Amino acid sequence: MLKSVFLPIRKLELNTFEMLMQVSLDDVRPYASLRAPDTDNNLIILDNFRNVAFTGKTLQLGFMLCCYCNRGSASFVLNGKAYEMGPGDFLVGFGEQVFEKCRPSEDFRGRIVLVSQEYCKESFVGLQNLWPFLLYLLRNPVIHLSEVEQIWLFESFAALIRRLKNESHGYRKEAILMLMRVFYFDVCDFLAKRNPEAMQHSAHSYVIFDKFINLAQACYMEHREVKWYANEMGLSSKYLSEIVKTVSGRTAGQWLMSLALTQIKSLLRNTGLSIKEITARMHFPNQSFLGKYFKNATGISPSDYRNGKIKNV
Repeated sequence: MLKSVFLPIRKLELNTFEMLMQVSLDDVRPYASLRAPDTDNNLIILDNFRNVAFTGKTLQLGFMLCCYCNRGSASFVLNGKAYEMGPGDFLVGFGEQVFEKCRPSEDFRGRIVLVSQEYCKESFVGLQNLWPFLLYLLRNPVIHLSEVEQIWLFESFAALIRRLKNESHGYRKEAILMLMRVFYFDVCDFLAKRNPEAMQHSAHSYVIFDKFINLAQACYMEHREVKWYANEMGLSSKYLSEIVKTVSGRTAGQWLMSLALTQIKSLLRNTGLSIKEITARMHFPNQSFLGKYFKNATGISPSDYRNGKIKNV
């Protein structure tokens, strides 16, 4: 359960004319401050990402990212929305979200933990605890921590680093696994304090929401009708819509549209594909249909969006 949090929204098939760079943990490992061989190098720590060769490019990440800033600042665009972070801020990125225009200040200092999708599934037991906060994280990937929370996070990082450095520890692999789980539950606690109403829904509702999101992430490029998903899940469209709305605050249709629009915007901004080619890739019946779909949702045509005529889209 909850594997969808760490699965890609949709992998892009890139060619030499496209500007979006898919980055895996393998690409980042040469810049690691610390690695964890006991995890098959599925967990690495960065102290400074200014030296990473692809900083400043448009990236689609293939791993979970947690970044704590303790000095300086950084600005970036995540899934088309601009963010800034400064001392005491904590960023959580999951799935294969698109990062652009990442600009750290000269004095930026922080700690960055990168975890592969595979290790997330192994280490984050009880991950269903994160479901209530999924929508909150999508809307608020950067959260400002209180002084007490910063101390907790610093201590979690320090304990993890001590274990990573202690190669003589007879149970280092198991200790690292447990410390990652402690770190994860600390993050859940941070989120619960900021969004307490998210804890009110039943476990059964989250199971249904989990199945819907998994299916939507796999199929939204071909299927964008709620009825299709309801049929696949053996539910009525009305019941599925009610559950999704209750759990997430969004209707099933809004989730499907959000996934589609995020992908279309990324293709328009970051690739050399023509609108006709994007239409085919997204399985719209024709270019006119795509144009109406996009404009109805954003108030702007795909061509104007690509040309930079963006008005809070």
